[in-house]
Amino acid sequence: MIEFKIGKQKVSIPTDWSELTLSQAIGLADNKDGDIIRTISIITGLDYEICYRLRSGDVEALLVPCLTFLNESFDQDRINDAKPPDTFTINGKTFSKYYSPGAMIYAQHLNLQALIAETNKRDIDKLAPCIAICCQKPETYNEDEQKRLENGAGWLPIYTAYSIGVFFFAQWQTFSNLQNSRQNLTTLMSRFGRASKSSPNLAHSIP
Repeated sequence: MIEFKIGKQKVSIPTDWSELTLSQAIGLADNKDGDIIRTISIITGLDYEICYRLRSGDVEALLVPCLTFLNESFDQDRINDAKPPDTFTINGKTFSKYYSPGAMIYAQHLNLQALIAETNKRDIDKLAPCIAICCQKPETYNEDEQKRLENGAGWLPIYTAYSIGVFFFAQWQTFSNLQNSRQNLTTLMSRFGRASKSSPNLAHSIP
């Protein structure tokens, strides 16, 4: 991370994919046409209009060299290997315990289920709301707080946000598989019970 002063504002410029925040990564993913001014705006956090009026010499000498990492392939293996931290901070609050889907109140359960089922959202867009749903204590879960945490989660480093989100998604998948297995077993046992009642007594059928 490199710090610059642009006008009266100090900005921190990431020099590696791991230094991007979740919001910056989403912004870059949305910048499909590769607009360099928008890229600089996303990376610096400065308004587009301010970046539009930066001196070309400053952009070429100071900013562009810092952004060469964007031309490199994203290291998917590296982010996949990222481990979720023991604690993380959002909006000044520290969260140190992850709650399993089975421990959640039903409102959390339904909101997470709906989020995961959304087909019109990219996986990266689901990370912040997933974290905001799952990191809250079940007994104090609040949907208004969820919105605030979702906005705050955008400031997490992308590797941190990804590792936490994947952790929650994996827990949900395990929980769902367990629930499906129990449901299938209950259905099977129910069918077996009905079949047993309707089946002839074979012992009495033997002459």
